[in-house]
Amino acid sequence: MAANIPDELLALVPAELRNQACVCAACVTDFHRRFSAARPLATLPGEFYFDAGLMVFTAAYHLRRGSCCGSGCRHCPYPVSK
Repeated sequence: MAANIPDELLALVPAELRNQACVCAACVTDFHRRFSAARPLATLPGEFYFDAGLMVFTAAYHLRRGSCCGSGCRHCPYPVSK
C-alpha cells in the first residue's frame, strides 16, 4: 500500500522505534482527518462545482487532500472502509 505519511506523523513515533515500527493505514487516515479538519485545504479551479446550491468536490480535490473524510462524498476515489 502506498500512503502519504507526513513528517509530522512520523515525528510522533518514539525515537527508539523509528525505522523499526510501522505506521498503519488507520493511523495515517486518522492523522489526515484531524489535520485537515484543523486546516482546510484551499480549492483549485476544476476541483469543485455547484449542484442545487451545494459545493461538490471532484476526485481531483480528494486525491490532493490525501484521504477520505468519511462523509460519503459523491466523487470520493478512496475505497469504503468498514
